[in-house]
Amino acid sequence: MKYWLFVLFLVSHLAVCDGQWMSQTDNLYSGQIITKSPNVDFTNISITLISTGKKFQCTKEGKFVITGLNPGKHHLKLSSLGFQKISSEITIPGSGQFLMEELTTELDQVVVTAVTGNTKLRRTPISIAIVSQKEMKRSIGTNIIDALLKSVPGISALTTGPNISKPFIRGLGYNRVLTLYDGIRQEGQQWGDEHGIEIDQYAVSHAEIVKGPASLLYGSDAIAGVINLLPGIPMVKDGKVAGDFLTEYHSNNGLIGTSISLENNKNGFLWNIRASNKMATDYRNSIDGWVYNTGYQENNISGMMGWEKEKAKNYFHVNYYNNLQEIPDGSRDSLTRQFTYQTEESDKDDIKNRMIVPIERLHSYQTSTLHQNIQHFRMYHKGVYQLGQSTLNTLFGFQQNVRKEYNHPTQPNQAGLFVRLQTLNYEAKYSFPQWLGINFTGGINGMYQINKNIDATDFPIPD
Repeated sequence: MKYWLFVLFLVSHLAVCDGQWMSQTDNLYSGQIITKSPNVDFTNISITLISTGKKFQCTKEGKFVITGLNPGKHHLKLSSLGFQKISSEITIPGSGQFLMEELTTELDQVVVTAVTGNTKLRRTPISIAIVSQKEMKRSIGTNIIDALLKSVPGISALTTGPNISKPFIRGLGYNRVLTLYDGIRQEGQQWGDEHGIEIDQYAVSHAEIVKGPASLLYGSDAIAGVINLLPGIPMVKDGKVAGDFLTEYHSNNGLIGTSISLENNKNGFLWNIRASNKMATDYRNSIDGWVYNTGYQENNISGMMGWEKEKAKNYFHVNYYNNLQEIPDGSRDSLTRQFTYQTEESDKDDIKNRMIVPIERLHSYQTSTLHQNIQHFRMYHKGVYQLGQSTLNTLFGFQQNVRKEYNHPTQPNQAGLFVRLQTLNYEAKYSFPQWLGINFTGGINGMYQINKNIDATDFPIPD
């Protein structure tokens, strides 16, 4: 009897052990993650059990297995950078498939366009810095270049006035740094000291800066780098008219800046309009005090319209920039060291016996007779067309830069320098489907330019 009892106990114990092993083996969940995008690294996907916080690993093929849980209902969360999060209820034992979709919008700091196409910043082989509009607003500056200096190391500027700053990258500037506006070369007599960047500071949504030689993509003018300034495009698609209003004041030079914009995006049709104004008196520093003839008045107006379809996007932009910029000459009275101003023509001007500048003129918003007037007009069209697995990008633009320098105190309406620069830009770029992990792009781009002297007394620049 004892023998049979022992055998019965042994058999029942083995059966229980076998049942426990079978239950642990059967209580598993096998999942498969899929996406619509190719070449996704599934190992970066985070798989978390919500009730316990326990995480599980995913293979390169998107497969994962969950074990060690009791049978029944459980909640699972899947997340990854650039994809929409998934929260799903699963049943153990069991299996399932999960489709992870890419986010429809991405941050400007993540995607850059300063290379051949939209590229993840971390995958870019060249040094590119992204400066958002929020960062530029935090940096106090009287123009767009000054606003960038404090945000990006390695960039400096040559400044000859409060509203004239020329960018330098690692010590090189002028025609060694290429400035773009929405991908179009900024052409405005940029080889001169007194020629700043004719772009509305308030209209720039973000900037992309290539620090280092970029001649392969942009030509010989980009031997030091590229500064690409991009305007904002209406992103909210609720069909409502939205807008913003910005104002600022600088106590150092009495700068008053205002900008207002309206925009709309409805059923793929979008438009935007912006008007800006800046005016400033003479500025001051700790050595000179109030520096005579450094004030300016700047007016800008810009607009865009376009439509976005599934396989085609078209944008039309128009900008107008007008700046009255005073020209300081730095002459002083030998005894009092106060600033003086010119009243006679250069052949009769005695710099030692000039009139002292009255204090009220140092704080006036009125432009003096010694000033320059810079007008820059730009209109262009950008197109993006999806042709199967390929993409065609087109760009056609026209811009005119008019620069007048008035340096005749007895003839305030006679320009000493009057030049007109007209530029036509064109570009067509075709991106072929990816082949063996390689992207091929081919196309053509060019520029046609005319520079002429109009009606002036001096001709320092030949036609």
